[in-house]
Amino acid sequence: MANACYNSIVISGDEKALEDLHQKIVDQDKTLIEAVWILEKAKDSDYGLCTDLDDIAQNMDEGPISISVYSKWCAPQTELDDLAKLYPTLTIEVSYEESGNDVFGKLIYKNGEIDRDITMDGDSYYLDNSDEYASLVADIKERKYKDFFREFITEHDPESDEWLQYGSYAEKYVLARVKDRDLPKLINHEWITFECKTEFRRRLGGDHGEDN
Repeated sequence: MANACYNSIVISGDEKALEDLHQKIVDQDKTLIEAVWILEKAKDSDYGLCTDLDDIAQNMDEGPISISVYSKWCAPQTELDDLAKLYPTLTIEVSYEESGNDVFGKLIYKNGEIDRDITMDGDSYYLDNSDEYASLVADIKERKYKDFFREFITEHDPESDEWLQYGSYAEKYVLARVKDRDLPKLINHEWITFECKTEFRRRLGGDHGEDN
């Protein structure tokens, strides 16, 4: 089964073109949908337009069009290329993520073609696009050390929803702050990533030490 890639799309620019596209999305215009299938409202599949069309309709007079679309494996670049060609006076900005294979990035279309194609790592992507992740990283960096150590090491829950979603990206910030001084207390800590476990083995002289 294909992994779902989440795409957050913001479309802005010429007012008349924006209004025309907005109405066609709401009406599920057949010609538009045939040309750009991602704008068809999702039915039995998760792939396609997942934003509630009623919400889009209610926001028709509020400027840019914001929609969420799921595609398979990666950003639906072919369909986005076609949309940009149909509406060359509009700017299309796409942030996409498929965390299962670490596929992250941004696409920006202007004048009917790609203006910027930015490949990102998960850490950079979430810092740009997730207030929750940015807050987590800030907390790791800025909290008083005693409170930080208790929250992220001593009483840390690696199975929490937040850590399951962001832990593999945020752990490097924990490692950077812990450094060498707390290694004896870290022996029994359950880390998510293999890289972190390997680093602790290296620092401990080759023995992870769970049985000590």
